[in-house]
Amino acid sequence: MSDVEEIKETLKQHHYPDRAIAEILKWYVNNCQASNKRAGYRSWMDVIECILEKTIDGSEKAHVMHQCNLTREGFQVYLHFLLSEGFIKETKETTETTEKALAFLKDYHRLKATLSLAYREQ
Repeated sequence: MSDVEEIKETLKQHHYPDRAIAEILKWYVNNCQASNKRAGYRSWMDVIECILEKTIDGSEKAHVMHQCNLTREGFQVYLHFLLSEGFIKETKETTETTEKALAFLKDYHRLKATLSLAYREQ
């Protein structure tokens, strides 16, 4: 079984939606090639990670948008995706990470560390 297939199976076991799995695998392939990182490009997953981390204790949308260096339009795209997948919830005042997102971040950080270690060993 290839690395990509193994990662896909693990994420399916944790009940991640197909769309999220596709984006994680996209991130994996891009980072194995590493050209995007050297060029200073932030991947879709890097931005998702930033938004989820900035909203762990609840934060105003404007603060998250600025902390993650996003335009209003760009932020709306990510916000819509994260809301539709149940990774964040909104109140009148704040945006907050859900338990589902916290579990995802834990898995994502573990995967990221593993991939980083594997890439350095090549």
